[in-house]
Amino acid sequence: MSTRQPWRPPRAASAALPAAHEAIISHQARMAPSRGRLRGALSRREAIAAEVQHAMRGGTVKAVAGPAPIAVELSGSDGRVTARCAREAARSLAQHGFCVCTGGLDASVLADAAREATSLYRAKRMAPGGFTVGGAPVLGPGARAGGSGSRDDHVMWLHEYLTAVGGPERGDAQTLLALDSALSRFGEAVVHALTRCGTDAPLARAHDGTALLFNGRTDTMLACYPGKGAAYGPHIDNADGDGRDGIDCGRCFTLVFYLNVRWEERHGGALRIFTPQPDGSDASGGGDSGPRHDPRHDPIADSDGPKDARGCRRVVDILPHGGTFVLFRADRVVHEVRPALAERLAMTLWMYAGTEEQCTQLGKVGAPEPRGTAASYMVR
Repeated sequence: MSTRQPWRPPRAASAALPAAHEAIISHQARMAPSRGRLRGALSRREAIAAEVQHAMRGGTVKAVAGPAPIAVELSGSDGRVTARCAREAARSLAQHGFCVCTGGLDASVLADAAREATSLYRAKRMAPGGFTVGGAPVLGPGARAGGSGSRDDHVMWLHEYLTAVGGPERGDAQTLLALDSALSRFGEAVVHALTRCGTDAPLARAHDGTALLFNGRTDTMLACYPGKGAAYGPHIDNADGDGRDGIDCGRCFTLVFYLNVRWEERHGGALRIFTPQPDGSDASGGGDSGPRHDPRHDPIADSDGPKDARGCRRVVDILPHGGTFVLFRADRVVHEVRPALAERLAMTLWMYAGTEEQCTQLGKVGAPEPRGTAASYMVR
């Protein structure tokens, strides 16, 4: 399967775009898994989903308050402020496995981004979401991945779309592209900040206790849940390393930003986080960042995450208010999208990370840190 090169602005038009739109291309390689590995990875994901569904049956879920949101100025130009906010987010992520932020965007910017995303959905640029194993599609749109239930969103890939249409001016996505760049910079800053967390913060590190080093990012996924109860069942984004053995640990961090200008609690659609164990054991273990999943022994089934005195599994529900965004471990945090009764818009990007040993083998350590958007289209 070929990879697509992301759209780059023509030299003449480059000066007219914000500097954040300048893109660099991260290392791109695909480790094509064998059929046997695909079957094994699928069985692992099915087992994970089945255990999550088992944890949810019988009134075993109890919603609790999550960590306090962190105020971030995504549109700010002060690098020191960005670094400080990134350190705060990294501390929260290291402690809880996730963090909630508010973007500090002007209402008009958020409204423009929502309008652009809505227009793309109305123009049928989005297609029903599917499922992947080892970085390759295995189940079609609307299918069921084991016990995880159906996936009801419609999605598209921002840079892939801009490549096809010839740039943001033709694609009417200037605001989304600017927001994509701001989110990319902040997400990368958080991953770099996490490397300074100690070995007593397993949720910030690889399974062997070593630091996870930033190794690029995916294209940005725009998603629309069309209301009428559209949802996405419990799952882990990266349960099998994304087929990137020998490159890095696959997607280690998820960043999802919400574009819903007037969202109300009655609309539902919360992102539900199943709180992981502080030691990081409540995980499937994607790639080398966690233990490989064995269907005979699942840490989700054994620990079920933190519980209260009555044995109820603790979850945190985060409503998708416009300007709110969430970062969490893509390879360790079980999550779902609760049924949405109104049209629900979000943009998501994932960050790759690897151990120092992996990055040394690829000649990454000591190289200049990437600027702007490092887009890769290997993982959907």
